Amino acid sequence: MPLYRIEGVGKESGRKRKPIEIQAKDEKNARATARRKHEIEPKHIQLISVKHYETQVAGGSFDNKDGSSRQKIIHECGPGEKLRLEHEQGNRHDKHATKILRTNGQQVGYVPKETAGEIYDSFFKDSECRLIGIVRNTQPYENDPTRLHLNILILVVLEQTTPAEIKCYLEENQVNCPADIIESLVPYVSLPAIKQNQVESDRPHFIVTTTSKKRPRKSGCFGVIILTMAISLLTFMMI
Repeated sequence: MPLYRIEGVGKESGRKRKPIEIQAKDEKNARATARRKHEIEPKHIQLISVKHYETQVAGGSFDNKDGSSRQKIIHECGPGEKLRLEHEQGNRHDKHATKILRTNGQQVGYVPKETAGEIYDSFFKDSECRLIGIVRNTQPYENDPTRLHLNILILVVLEQTTPAEIKCYLEENQVNCPADIIESLVPYVSLPAIKQNQVESDRPHFIVTTTSKKRPRKSGCFGVIILTMAISLLTFMMI
């Protein structure tokens, strides 16, 4: 759902309240939520079409599926480097899981869960958006200085947002970023989910054959007895 910024006053006190952000399907619902949940009487409401996040890459201590070391990749990253973000459909741990990659495709980790959820729900789910990641710096682990955290900036904008609006936002919020960041924004990519029948076709199939054991046929004991009695009776009559 879209994200709205609401400014207003307390319903009872009438005093100006700190601006809040609310996810709602439209402006009307955003106003209602502000009154009901936050006890704010909205005075000004604005659709958030540009937002930036200063965050730390999650999962940087793990290796990638191809065996490559994310720590080694992070050590090669430098301040100001541009990063790609891709939504990973079908992730069993987080439906909003968003991979962070260098431009050469090397994965350094994931967007933190809460941030990834907001980006997906507020900017991508019901509309189209563009975004980009920028390396800020690296920070050593407290318990192991040889390992590094990767701090990044994420800028995300709704598709209809103009360059002038983006520039205005960056200036108002004093966001330190490369001069060409607006031109570097790329569409949010959501990788196709793996279909169930495709998963099934990828699994190894085994053909199991079973050999049925034939039950031994019951001997015709009764028939033998009858035949024996008939021969005996015939012999007796011939004497």
